Amino acid sequence: MTTVVLLGYSCAGKSRIAGEVCKRWPTVESLDSDAMIAEPYGGHIYQMFFSLGRAGALDQIERSENDFLDSVSPSDNSRVIAAGPNLPNRVRWPSFVRRVDPTFIYLVLTPEEECEALLARRAQHSRDPAIAKNPLFGSWDEGLTTSHQADGVWKELDQSTALQNIETEMAPSTLLYERYTPVQSRFTKEERWNKTPNPVVLAIGHLLNLA
Repeated sequence: MTTVVLLGYSCAGKSRIAGEVCKRWPTVESLDSDAMIAEPYGGHIYQMFFSLGRAGALDQIERSENDFLDSVSPSDNSRVIAAGPNLPNRVRWPSFVRRVDPTFIYLVLTPEEECEALLARRAQHSRDPAIAKNPLFGSWDEGLTTSHQADGVWKELDQSTALQNIETEMAPSTLLYERYTPVQSRFTKEERWNKTPNPVVLAIGHLLNLA
Protein backbone atom coordinates (compact mmCIF):
# COMPACT_ATOMS: atom_id res chain seq x y z
CA MET A 1 0.00 0.00 0.00
CA THR A 2 1.24 3.49 -0.79
CA THR A 3 -1.48 5.62 0.84
CA VAL A 4 -2.34 5.68 4.55
CA VAL A 5 -5.39 7.67 5.67
CA LEU A 6 -5.61 8.93 9.25
CA LEU A 7 -9.18 8.91 10.54
CA GLY A 8 -10.45 10.56 13.70
CA TYR A 9 -12.36 13.43 15.22
CA SER A 10 -11.36 17.07 15.52
CA CYS A 11 -8.28 17.54 17.73
CA ALA A 12 -7.28 13.87 17.49
CA GLY A 13 -3.83 14.85 16.21
CA LYS A 14 -4.05 13.69 12.60
CA SER A 15 -2.14 16.66 11.20
CA ARG A 16 0.49 16.38 13.90
CA ILE A 17 1.02 12.68 13.22
CA ALA A 18 1.29 13.32 9.48
CA GLY A 19 3.88 15.99 10.20
CA GLU A 20 5.91 13.60 12.34
CA VAL A 21 5.82 10.99 9.58
CA CYS A 22 7.13 13.46 7.01
CA LYS A 23 9.81 14.69 9.39
CA ARG A 24 11.02 11.12 9.90
CA TRP A 25 10.70 10.15 6.23
CA PRO A 26 10.92 13.31 4.06
CA THR A 27 10.03 11.44 0.88
CA VAL A 28 6.47 10.81 2.14
CA GLU A 29 3.83 13.06 0.60
CA SER A 30 1.38 14.58 3.08
CA LEU A 31 -2.15 15.77 2.29
CA ASP A 32 -4.30 17.49 4.89
CA SER A 33 -7.89 17.83 3.70
CA ASP A 34 -8.85 20.51 6.25
CA ALA A 35 -5.83 22.66 5.43
CA MET A 36 -6.35 22.29 1.70
CA ILE A 37 -10.03 23.24 1.66
CA ALA A 38 -9.43 26.15 4.05
CA GLU A 39 -6.36 27.47 2.19
CA PRO A 40 -8.34 30.01 0.06
CA TYR A 41 -9.77 31.50 3.25
CA GLY A 42 -6.57 31.76 5.26
CA GLY A 43 -5.70 28.15 6.05
CA HIS A 44 -7.98 27.43 9.01
CA ILE A 45 -11.51 26.02 9.05
CA TYR A 46 -12.72 28.71 11.46
CA GLN A 47 -11.74 31.34 8.88
CA MET A 48 -14.24 29.77 6.47
CA PHE A 49 -16.96 30.45 9.04
CA PHE A 50 -15.78 34.04 9.38
CA SER A 51 -15.78 34.53 5.61
CA LEU A 52 -18.92 32.62 4.64
CA GLY A 53 -21.09 32.47 7.75
CA ARG A 54 -22.05 29.22 9.40
CA ALA A 55 -24.48 27.94 6.73
CA GLY A 56 -22.22 29.00 3.87
CA ALA A 57 -19.16 27.47 5.49
CA LEU A 58 -20.82 24.13 6.10
CA ASP A 59 -22.03 24.02 2.51
CA GLN A 60 -18.62 24.98 1.13
CA ILE A 61 -16.83 22.46 3.34
CA GLU A 62 -19.02 19.66 2.04
CA ARG A 63 -18.48 20.67 -1.60
CA SER A 64 -14.74 21.13 -1.11
CA GLU A 65 -14.34 17.82 0.69
CA ASN A 66 -16.06 16.02 -2.18
CA ASP A 67 -13.77 17.86 -4.61
CA PHE A 68 -10.77 16.85 -2.53
CA LEU A 69 -11.83 13.19 -2.63
CA ASP A 70 -12.27 13.38 -6.41
CA SER A 71 -8.82 14.94 -6.80
CA VAL A 72 -6.84 12.16 -5.10
CA SER A 73 -5.58 9.54 -7.51
CA PRO A 74 -3.63 6.32 -6.93
CA SER A 75 0.07 6.98 -6.48
CA ASP A 76 3.26 4.97 -6.55
CA ASN A 77 4.73 7.35 -3.96
CA SER A 78 4.34 6.93 -0.22
CA ARG A 79 1.55 9.18 1.01
CA VAL A 80 -0.25 9.96 4.26
CA ILE A 81 -3.59 11.78 4.32
CA ALA A 82 -4.94 13.57 7.39
CA ALA A 83 -8.69 13.27 6.81
CA GLY A 84 -11.15 15.85 8.10
CA PRO A 85 -13.53 14.27 10.62
CA ASN A 86 -16.49 14.27 8.22
CA LEU A 87 -14.62 13.13 5.12
CA PRO A 88 -15.87 9.50 5.38
CA ASN A 89 -19.46 10.82 5.44
CA ARG A 90 -19.22 12.48 2.01
CA VAL A 91 -20.87 10.99 -1.06
CA ARG A 92 -17.53 10.77 -2.92
CA TRP A 93 -15.88 8.76 -0.15
CA PRO A 94 -16.75 5.26 -1.48
CA SER A 95 -15.40 6.06 -4.93
CA PHE A 96 -12.23 7.49 -3.37
CA VAL A 97 -11.72 4.27 -1.38
CA ARG A 98 -12.26 2.07 -4.44
CA ARG A 99 -9.95 4.17 -6.61
CA VAL A 100 -7.08 4.79 -4.19
CA ASP A 101 -7.39 1.60 -2.10
CA PRO A 102 -5.77 3.15 0.98
CA THR A 103 -4.96 1.64 4.36
CA PHE A 104 -6.58 3.30 7.38
CA ILE A 105 -5.45 4.19 10.87
CA TYR A 106 -7.96 5.45 13.44
CA LEU A 107 -6.82 7.93 16.09
CA VAL A 108 -9.36 7.22 18.80
CA LEU A 109 -10.80 9.81 21.15
CA THR A 110 -13.46 9.06 23.73
CA PRO A 111 -16.38 11.52 23.97
CA GLU A 112 -14.84 12.83 27.20
CA GLU A 113 -11.48 13.39 25.49
CA GLU A 114 -13.14 15.07 22.51
CA CYS A 115 -15.14 17.36 24.79
CA GLU A 116 -12.01 18.31 26.71
CA ALA A 117 -10.13 18.97 23.46
CA LEU A 118 -12.87 21.14 21.93
CA LEU A 119 -13.21 23.19 25.11
CA ALA A 120 -9.43 23.60 25.29
CA ARG A 121 -9.40 24.78 21.66
CA ARG A 122 -12.18 27.25 22.43
CA ALA A 123 -10.25 28.55 25.45
CA GLN A 124 -7.16 29.01 23.27
CA HIS A 125 -9.18 30.89 20.64
CA SER A 126 -10.71 33.04 23.39
CA ARG A 127 -7.26 34.40 24.17
CA ASP A 128 -6.74 35.54 20.57
CA PRO A 129 -8.58 38.85 19.96
CA ALA A 130 -8.47 38.32 16.19
CA ILE A 131 -10.68 35.26 16.69
CA ALA A 132 -12.61 35.97 19.88
CA LYS A 133 -13.84 39.42 18.80
CA ASN A 134 -15.33 38.18 15.55
CA PRO A 135 -19.17 38.09 15.72
CA LEU A 136 -19.08 34.51 14.42
CA PHE A 137 -16.69 33.26 17.10
CA GLY A 138 -17.85 29.82 18.21
CA SER A 139 -20.21 29.25 15.28
CA TRP A 140 -18.24 26.18 14.16
CA ASP A 141 -18.97 24.47 17.49
CA GLU A 142 -22.72 25.15 17.46
CA GLY A 143 -24.66 22.15 18.67
CA LEU A 144 -21.59 20.69 20.32
CA THR A 145 -19.99 23.03 22.84
CA THR A 146 -21.83 26.24 21.93
CA SER A 147 -25.39 27.45 21.45
CA HIS A 148 -26.53 30.39 19.30
CA GLN A 149 -28.27 32.98 21.45
CA ALA A 150 -30.97 35.50 20.52
CA ASP A 151 -28.43 38.33 20.72
CA GLY A 152 -26.33 36.64 18.02
CA VAL A 153 -23.61 35.38 20.36
CA TRP A 154 -22.45 31.76 20.49
CA LYS A 155 -22.49 30.92 24.19
CA GLU A 156 -20.49 28.06 25.66
CA LEU A 157 -22.67 25.24 26.95
CA ASP A 158 -22.16 23.58 30.29
CA GLN A 159 -19.84 20.60 30.09
CA SER A 160 -22.54 18.00 30.77
CA THR A 161 -24.69 19.24 27.88
CA ALA A 162 -21.67 19.54 25.62
CA LEU A 163 -20.65 15.96 26.39
CA GLN A 164 -24.13 14.67 25.57
CA ASN A 165 -24.06 16.54 22.26
CA ILE A 166 -20.63 15.19 21.41
CA GLU A 167 -21.59 11.59 22.24
CA THR A 168 -24.57 11.87 19.87
CA GLU A 169 -22.50 13.51 17.13
CA MET A 170 -19.66 10.98 17.37
CA ALA A 171 -21.73 7.79 17.26
CA PRO A 172 -22.30 7.46 13.47
CA SER A 173 -18.75 8.49 12.60
CA THR A 174 -17.33 6.00 15.08
CA LEU A 175 -19.11 3.21 13.21
CA LEU A 176 -17.56 4.40 9.95
CA TYR A 177 -14.06 4.77 11.38
CA GLU A 178 -14.23 1.28 12.89
CA ARG A 179 -15.58 -0.16 9.65
CA TYR A 180 -12.39 0.79 7.86
CA THR A 181 -9.83 0.04 10.55
CA PRO A 182 -9.00 -3.31 12.15
CA VAL A 183 -8.47 -3.28 15.90
CA GLN A 184 -4.69 -3.29 15.56
CA SER A 185 -4.89 -0.06 13.52
CA ARG A 186 -6.73 1.89 16.22
CA PHE A 187 -4.67 3.94 18.65
CA THR A 188 -5.92 5.55 21.83
CA LYS A 189 -4.80 9.00 22.94
CA GLU A 190 -2.57 7.46 25.60
CA GLU A 191 -0.96 5.08 23.13
CA ARG A 192 -0.11 7.70 20.55
CA TRP A 193 1.30 10.41 22.82
CA ASN A 194 2.78 8.65 25.85
CA LYS A 195 5.25 6.38 24.08
CA THR A 196 8.55 7.05 22.36
CA PRO A 197 8.99 6.43 19.51
CA ASN A 198 5.40 7.20 18.59
CA PRO A 199 3.71 3.86 17.74
CA VAL A 200 1.40 5.46 15.18
CA VAL A 201 4.35 6.90 13.28
CA LEU A 202 6.06 3.51 13.35
CA ALA A 203 2.87 1.77 12.19
CA ILE A 204 2.60 4.15 9.24
CA GLY A 205 6.24 3.53 8.42
CA HIS A 206 5.62 -0.22 8.33
CA LEU A 207 2.53 0.18 6.15
CA LEU A 208 4.54 2.30 3.71
CA ASN A 209 7.47 -0.16 3.83
CA LEU A 210 9.74 2.49 5.29
CA ALA A 211 10.35 1.04 8.75
